Amino acid sequence: MELQVETSKYHYYLIVVRDQKRDVIEWIKWSGLRFELACKYKWYFHYRACLLQVKYPKHIVEENWGNEESPEQQQERSLRNAEISKKAQYTKWINKKNKFVSEYNELLPIEEHPIYDHIIKKIREYQPNTNW
Repeated sequence: MELQVETSKYHYYLIVVRDQKRDVIEWIKWSGLRFELACKYKWYFHYRACLLQVKYPKHIVEENWGNEESPEQQQERSLRNAEISKKAQYTKWINKKNKFVSEYNELLPIEEHPIYDHIIKKIREYQPNTNW
């Protein structure tokens, strides 16, 4: 049975020095490490933690490591969240326009009302570029 390592995940290693009140004094972080590198240099990270323990003998030194998203996944998630936000704002302003139109009861045409103009500008601002 062969051990397979997923290479799309990246790892980080974090060393934090805290005082007795749990306030952060100093921290070091390595991120974007492949699994092989994180395993290969674990001794180095531990060595750096030991140096910090010698530097701060009365403080707590914590070592943490874990998985993180790759830069491509972070960018993809950011773009997806921006698209979802834009779609939500567009829907919000469409609903405001529909409510304003249904409750409008003045003599002048609705197109001349400043609130309506503002709503239309916002709808154009958040108009989607693609079809949903």
